[in-house]
Amino acid sequence: MFLKPLKIKSQTAIKGSDRKKLRAELEVQFPSLPSDQWTDLVPNKEEMSIMKIYSHSGESVVVYVLHKNPIFFEVNRCLFPTVYTLWKNPDIVPVFTTWPPVFEKISGGADLMLPGIVVKGDVTPRSLWSLEKGAICAINLAGNRCPVAIGRAALSSSDMVDSGMRGKGVIVIHSYLDHLWAAGDKGQLPIVHDGLAPSENFEENGEAEEMSEENSETFGEKPESAGIINTDNSLSDLTENQLSIEKSYCAAGERDDNGLNSGVENSNNRETEDVTVEESNIECQEETISPEDMDDLLDMCFMCALKTQVKKSDLPLLTSKFFRSYMVPFCPSGRFLDIKKSSHKKLSKFLQVKQSQGLIDVKELSKGVESIVTIHKDNQSLREFSVPEGFTFHEEVQDEETSGAKASYQPPEITLMYSIPHNMVILFKPSGYMKDGVLVASEVREALVKYVKENDLQDKDNKGQVVLDPILTDCLVSKNDYVTHLRWEDLTSSCLSKLQVVHQITFPGQKPVIKKGKIQLIKINVVQRAGNKKVTLLENLETYGIDPHEFAHTVQIGVACSTTVSPLPGKNKGMQILVQGNQVAHVGKLLTEKYQIPQKFVSGLEKAPKSGKKKR
Repeated sequence: MFLKPLKIKSQTAIKGSDRKKLRAELEVQFPSLPSDQWTDLVPNKEEMSIMKIYSHSGESVVVYVLHKNPIFFEVNRCLFPTVYTLWKNPDIVPVFTTWPPVFEKISGGADLMLPGIVVKGDVTPRSLWSLEKGAICAINLAGNRCPVAIGRAALSSSDMVDSGMRGKGVIVIHSYLDHLWAAGDKGQLPIVHDGLAPSENFEENGEAEEMSEENSETFGEKPESAGIINTDNSLSDLTENQLSIEKSYCAAGERDDNGLNSGVENSNNRETEDVTVEESNIECQEETISPEDMDDLLDMCFMCALKTQVKKSDLPLLTSKFFRSYMVPFCPSGRFLDIKKSSHKKLSKFLQVKQSQGLIDVKELSKGVESIVTIHKDNQSLREFSVPEGFTFHEEVQDEETSGAKASYQPPEITLMYSIPHNMVILFKPSGYMKDGVLVASEVREALVKYVKENDLQDKDNKGQVVLDPILTDCLVSKNDYVTHLRWEDLTSSCLSKLQVVHQITFPGQKPVIKKGKIQLIKINVVQRAGNKKVTLLENLETYGIDPHEFAHTVQIGVACSTTVSPLPGKNKGMQILVQGNQVAHVGKLLTEKYQIPQKFVSGLEKAPKSGKKKR
């Protein structure tokens, strides 16, 4: 789950009530640990926070952080301890032991197979902890009690024994060296001896190793013909091997589902991997950059924009446009401008500081909208300023909301269609359609015309009407109605109303997908929150292939306001974007012009603020 970079949505200090609630939930879920030890794991007065993140697959995860180390994470209302917690309390959950070479495959995304589990004594359900399927369990390495991974049992202990210890044993969710571990202090795996030598009875041969390279998920299965390795590897050798993996991981910046550092091993994917590593580095910077560093970056981009880009003819200039179109393009590659991570917190306060320094004049030309009206080119600091190396104006960033949408997104082709239910098959069978066949409206009309002509049902006195035979009557007329004739228009509309509505959506380069019902519209809504503040809410962007996180970022740049993305209540309901203020006009223009979504698929455009002067 955490093999690829994470997206942090928010991180806030935990409340006292949340601490008590967490402690109570943990005591219920992990009863093996004495109650007095929960105070040490979830202390009352230590620095602790709640971090909400999204995994690379988009799954929402809540992480509880103590002293900058994640200690528990919650997925689907189930709490899991992290490796940091397991190192302090190895017995908090049942632990399966495996051989040290298996860890490289686990850290690369593989699950633990049953043949790779080390069992002392006879293999019985009791020696396998008498677990139920899906129970939380950990994995450690022979010779060390400290776990290296946490996950769920793929089978119950009884089923593991009945299967002859073949197949998948533990579905790994989080492991040492993944990105959740990297969100902490990146502490090394402690060594707590368990009395079992790391090399004791470990079996493998060339065939097993080759099989593990082809499919990492089968690693740990030992063929019957395997021999016994006689090796003197010590636990220190194991630690050195793990450290070498950690160093290579830190150098590459990321891992993928196919193993460690695939970008180094596969030169054909190097360009893609470089992009991913760069994005990962940006995310790391976003987490660690200090307010002082962000202040310096803002100051530098501000001075570069005033010195080289803003002309007298550009004034008055909206402060939001100045930030978006003049300051952001000067940001060096691999870095970013985020006013919220500076000491100013708001663009208006930052510009007030610059006004007090005699560089610019800012005025509110219309209510709530500030503009830069004067630039003092004779200011000594501005005259003496020269653009440093590394700060160049990137024109492609200047209109990111236009070019980004066009370059990375192409709208789908959406077609309203109709599916044939079983009671209407007899009407469409002459045209070659069967049950659940799909047609567009024109094909429905053609099938009706063919049926009427073949059965000579057109009224000879009034060719604009059709005589209803028993089949047409059963398919199109309600039981309580007595109708003998229908006009062509009424015949078609009545038939369409009896068919099941479906829609076909086709993305460029992909096969068409047919789904039941009408397509969900993109919903735009404006709600009022506390303090008479309004926010704009957007839903159903994923239906049209629009990434909510990318769209929120584009809106944030376009209107210079904060945006958040959060999952909607319920299972698989999609994501909701919240934008500060009534931004319906900007969002609607972005969807219809830049993303080329037809207006008929967007609801709520009428909620844009009305333009024009107020009557006195």
